[in-house]
Amino acid sequence: MSRLFNLPSPVAIAEPEIEPDPFVGSSLEFLRAIYSDPRQTEARRMRAAIAALPFEHPKLAVTASIDAGPGFAARLEDAFRRSRLVLEATNGGVADPEGSGDVGQRLPSITAG
Repeated sequence: MSRLFNLPSPVAIAEPEIEPDPFVGSSLEFLRAIYSDPRQTEARRMRAAIAALPFEHPKLAVTASIDAGPGFAARLEDAFRRSRLVLEATNGGVADPEGSGDVGQRLPSITAG
C-alpha cells in the first residue's frame, strides 16, 4: 500500500539504533541525568524523577537508639522492680495487699466532702 502513495517503508524511517554508552556514576546520578534530559520523553523523565524522589528528599522517620547495654528483658525486669517499689511505698510495704495481682482496680474512691 505504501507504493501506491509513494511513501517510504516504515523500516526506512525508523531511527537508527544507537549503541548506548556505559554510564559512569551512581544510579541516582543516572536517574538525574534522565529526568534532566529534555530529549527524553515526558513519561520516561517522570518515571526517573519518581524513582529518584525518595533518595533526594527522604521521609522523616522516628528511630529509637538503644544502647548495647543490658537486653530488653533485663530492662523490663528493672522497670517491674521499680514499679513494685512504688507500690510497696504506697501500700505500706506490700506490693499487692489483697493478693489478686491486679493493683490498678483497687484505687481508693474519692468522695466529696
